[in-house]
Amino acid sequence: MCFPFSILRVIHRIVLQSVLFQLIVFVCLSLFTCNDSNAQRNNLNQDLNKLERSGDKNGEAFDLLVELAGQKRKSNPDAALIYLNNAYKIAISKRDRNQQAVVLFEIGRIYVDKLAFFTALEYKLRAYKLMIQDGKISHTGYYLVGIGNCYFHLNYFPLAEKYYRKALDVFSRDSNYFGNSVALNNLGLIQKQYGEFDSALIYFNKALENRQKKKEAASIGHSYFYIGSVYFEQGKLKEAKKLLTESLALLNTPSQEISLQHDYLTTLADVHFLLGKLYGKENEIRLSMKHLQTAILIYDTIREAIFIPQVYHYMGSVYQSLKDYSSAKTCYRKAYRVADSVHDTKSEQDFFKNMIQFFVETKQPDSIYYYFKGYSQVTDSLEAQMIASKFKEINLAMQFNEVENDARILKEKNTAYISYIISACIILILIVSGSFFYIAKQRKHRREAAIEIAARKQAEHEKELLNQELKQLNASKDRFISIMAHDLKGPFNALIGFSDLMVEHSQDSAKPELKKYAAIVQQISKSSFQLLENLMLWSRLQLGKMTIQRTELDIYNEVELAVNMQIANAFRKNIKIVNELGKNLPVMADSNFIQTILRNLISNAVKFSHHDSQIVISLDSRDGYREIHITDSGVGISSQNAGKLFKLNSVYTSKGTDNETGNGLGLLLCKDMVEKGGGTLWFESRPGEGTTFTFTVPVE
Repeated sequence: MCFPFSILRVIHRIVLQSVLFQLIVFVCLSLFTCNDSNAQRNNLNQDLNKLERSGDKNGEAFDLLVELAGQKRKSNPDAALIYLNNAYKIAISKRDRNQQAVVLFEIGRIYVDKLAFFTALEYKLRAYKLMIQDGKISHTGYYLVGIGNCYFHLNYFPLAEKYYRKALDVFSRDSNYFGNSVALNNLGLIQKQYGEFDSALIYFNKALENRQKKKEAASIGHSYFYIGSVYFEQGKLKEAKKLLTESLALLNTPSQEISLQHDYLTTLADVHFLLGKLYGKENEIRLSMKHLQTAILIYDTIREAIFIPQVYHYMGSVYQSLKDYSSAKTCYRKAYRVADSVHDTKSEQDFFKNMIQFFVETKQPDSIYYYFKGYSQVTDSLEAQMIASKFKEINLAMQFNEVENDARILKEKNTAYISYIISACIILILIVSGSFFYIAKQRKHRREAAIEIAARKQAEHEKELLNQELKQLNASKDRFISIMAHDLKGPFNALIGFSDLMVEHSQDSAKPELKKYAAIVQQISKSSFQLLENLMLWSRLQLGKMTIQRTELDIYNEVELAVNMQIANAFRKNIKIVNELGKNLPVMADSNFIQTILRNLISNAVKFSHHDSQIVISLDSRDGYREIHITDSGVGISSQNAGKLFKLNSVYTSKGTDNETGNGLGLLLCKDMVEKGGGTLWFESRPGEGTTFTFTVPVE
């Protein structure tokens, strides 16, 4: 039975009057839904038994098993897996790849609920592969989104973005407005993770435009929540409150998409949680607590307990700020109990961290050691899980290498046996034909020729084996670099996040040196992260690991996207970036290459421009090429330093107008990428007047 949205609307009005009454209504609602669901599952079981007795061959048993698994997915995931495994056997017996893909994808969703994202990813990738083999490429949009979600949960954001963009292409070809909105929202979430809030808003607003065409209230409310969450992160509380309030009203409207009601209910709980935090910031404690309690009740009703610990942790922090230590401790302990029940190790870590802060504030040193020990154990467990996942990847690669080595050894043994047999035959022939001198002499010549050929083949074989070993070493090295890059990006993202917090909180500090040092830490962390990204891209380019895939692009759209990515940096110096390109200017290029080139060149222009100045991006068309010019009126480059650019053995760096640091590798990367795309890159500059960087892109 679907969740009754009309009752949920009544609950939302009642929440402003009485939390106790709301509790009673939600409990009754849960029992009603549970009883109805049980009756439905019993009917499904009876139908399934009938089909098994009658030997059904028409696919109804498969549909019933999948439906029954969906009913059990939240309440009893292990039972759901049993039903799906039985459905998979039916799909295998029928050799139906489409049905096999459906089952594997549903199994992946269950493992997502279990927080086993690597296992979920394995099943979803297998499902996607089956759909491709079945030739149903146009049906793979949601499969690609599911794969991207797994990478998102694993914090592999570049891979998540890659699959979201693939999904967007599929949905766009199929004119799937809803799927298109899902992909756009997920791309917005990626930008939000990067801290690029302006870019995130662009994606969220595009998704909202799509959903407004369909006029489905709940989906529009879903988009309002995403946009409101960005405003909340930006500190625009008034705009956030307006959108979140509208989102509540729309999400309480019955959805036309029955299959999505659970997702919209989850979003409804998210809205209440965010409103609780918003009112907490405004010191409206009573309203804050009502929304937080409502979020917990909805999460509990729809069996999404994984989100509940976050709410309890926040409630505990609010009570602790009010010096209500008893209530704070109660909330923290409730968070731990729920986290333990769903095996959420990260929330358990948050519990121990909050309890340590709690006992430090309440000056209870005897308890600090106990919780610090628990915090260390949970942290070790989290690190062990991360190491285990990395080991799993490396172990698979090692197993593959072992199989290759075994095959090589077996081949060498067979070659040796054949050599022994050939030698024995040659000796026998020599003994038998010893009396025939002429024949023996001819055989000798043939044998020498055979030995020479064998030696040449053996040398070629050894060379091939050596090449294979070198390829394996290169593959292992590339995997190691990839793993290290991911492991370095995580701490850098954390460092950038904490530096942003330091800058934000230092604004209220009476110590000017604190503001200065916080800004320095923020600048160093972001420039170091940029260096890491450029270094990884440049090394992949030099090793031939990046292949260019030219497609027809509108260069205006590419420039517009790159400008939006740099708006925040330009805003800090009140620099205006002007895009003078006209629309509908096609070029043949790789979008990833173009974005990397534009991002580095525009970033450099912002870095060396003065406050309250302007950067102009213009274009000329000539001889089958487009010339893109990026012109600033900044400090310029002297003739002495101009010769040092684009040289690896003398990388030239200088500080920007706000003492921004750089590494000089970005220009090398741009030059290599432009030339790989069939163009050229150059610059013109006058010290004190500004610089113009120009690169060309082929039209065809």
